[in-house]
Amino acid sequence: MIIKLKDGRQIKLEYSFLTLQFLDEYEGGLAQLEKDYKAGKNRLKAVCYVIYALVNTSLEDSNLTYKQAVNLVNFKDIQKCVNFLFDNLKTEAEFKKKRYQPTHHKKKRK
Repeated sequence: MIIKLKDGRQIKLEYSFLTLQFLDEYEGGLAQLEKDYKAGKNRLKAVCYVIYALVNTSLEDSNLTYKQAVNLVNFKDIQKCVNFLFDNLKTEAEFKKKRYQPTHHKKKRK
């Protein structure tokens, strides 16, 4: 997914290990971030942290602060960023479930 920043640059959003590292820095980790977003309690904080993680991962040449990264994203693109992240998290969780299912069943004892 490509978004245009306020400074005119276009970036392709990337979901990678680095994104997960940024998200783990959230208080309580990734699980707490999802809970805060869904509950609406700290939704703004969670959304801003998602934007920070995605922008810092996608921009190769610069290391932005939290405030700089949030200020770069257009208001219209915020929901796109959030949907992009949670769709990728859901896809990853489904992949893990498929990957770790046992392929053979235990034999019943008589």
